[in-house]
Amino acid sequence: MSKKVSKKTSIIKTEINEEIEKHLNSLLPETREILEKSEEERIVYALTDKFIVHNAIIQVMDYLNLLMKIPKKPRMKGLILYGESGTGKTMLINEFCKKYEAKCKPEEESDEIPILIVEMPTEPKERELYDRVLDAIGVPFKKTDDLLTKEKMISYYFDLLKVRLLVFDEFHNVLNGTTNQQKKVLSAIKGLTNKLQIPIVLVGTKDVLIAIETDDEVKRRFDKFELPVWQYNDEFKRLLRSLEVTLPLKKPSYLWKNEELIIWLLEKTEGILAEIVHILKQACVKAIQTGEEKITLELAKKTISFLK
Repeated sequence: MSKKVSKKTSIIKTEINEEIEKHLNSLLPETREILEKSEEERIVYALTDKFIVHNAIIQVMDYLNLLMKIPKKPRMKGLILYGESGTGKTMLINEFCKKYEAKCKPEEESDEIPILIVEMPTEPKERELYDRVLDAIGVPFKKTDDLLTKEKMISYYFDLLKVRLLVFDEFHNVLNGTTNQQKKVLSAIKGLTNKLQIPIVLVGTKDVLIAIETDDEVKRRFDKFELPVWQYNDEFKRLLRSLEVTLPLKKPSYLWKNEELIIWLLEKTEGILAEIVHILKQACVKAIQTGEEKITLELAKKTISFLK
């Protein structure tokens, strides 16, 4: 081998090493740390859910923070957070709750629960709605109690526990009921906003918009925010970059630069975040197992083939 070829080879190796070092330094600290662990531990970490922040998430979080700070008042404004299944709505709400975790206060009469999350019943009824709220609070009650008694209990415990935000997840379930049941549930929601005087957040698919269509007053009380499916744009490339720093791989994949991979991912997942993350997780596992240590289009396609 000539000195010229040897020098060129040395330069290439140096550049590769520099790229790998740059990649490793870009990883999240916990991701970088897991690289030193066993293959099994790296795979478990790769498959563990991680909260990925992007512009839409930041906007919703900022708005929720604002709602938390508004003093109690009648006809409090709320939020409808909607989007296709798998766009990250529930994960967003759960992550936001971590900022306002329940506080145990032995020196006081009761604990403090800043945010209460209630999953809507599959069969929408006023009585079941109130029961779900009381169950979420964790207080004893009689299912046979009338609605007024339950409403008073909810109001009392919300004040006692200093609840500042009430979230109804899977709110599109309202559409499972008859027209009369839907109207009664919406009336109950309206009643809770009047009685509790705190913001209420309704979370669900786009069907949430259909569910509230029959009540103009409810519509006026809620701002709307959609978590959209992903499309080919710079924001999606930034998302891929954010995802890559969470993957425990020793070599850079440059997901956000790989145009063919980007287009293929969007076609295969129809832009649904949960599907995108699932494919990349599985591809990461395969990259670890094969020793390839990076995600390529070919590897991603093999992953999809295996999953089928």
